[in-house]
Amino acid sequence: MNLNAVVSYYEDYDESSRLTTDNSRRLEFITTTYALDKYISNGRDILELGAGMGIYSFYYAEKGNTVTSTDITPKLVQYIQEKIDRSALENIRARELDARDLSAFAAGSFDAVLCLGPMYHLVEPADQRKCINECLRVLKPNGVLAVAYVNRFLYCLIW
Repeated sequence: MNLNAVVSYYEDYDESSRLTTDNSRRLEFITTTYALDKYISNGRDILELGAGMGIYSFYYAEKGNTVTSTDITPKLVQYIQEKIDRSALENIRARELDARDLSAFAAGSFDAVLCLGPMYHLVEPADQRKCINECLRVLKPNGVLAVAYVNRFLYCLIW
């Protein structure tokens, strides 16, 4: 799948307010972090795929985790990097990355992988499997893989 249309969309979209503009969107963030905090303790190595503006990345970095915040959209990665540069945080980095190809990371590199954005855009079952398999590959044994998937396409994920 060519994700150029996704990148183009997010180059012009105001992602910065997606999880903060109204109560239902704030509730999404609160609910997600409430659920994940049960499984992700401090001092972990976390990979966030499709980080957008990095709201979850910064949340977990501020809690003392080492976070690699990634997105396929250059504008969003630049925003995250600028926010890192303005902060005192030394435990977060940003990089442009396609969630289907995590070859930049060794197997078993992360205690947790947050895949909360990519599955919305990966509508082909082969791309979905590739993404999930890559997530599992870079995840440490007994690590946490969090995948959000609400989509208008009805595909069964089998890998």
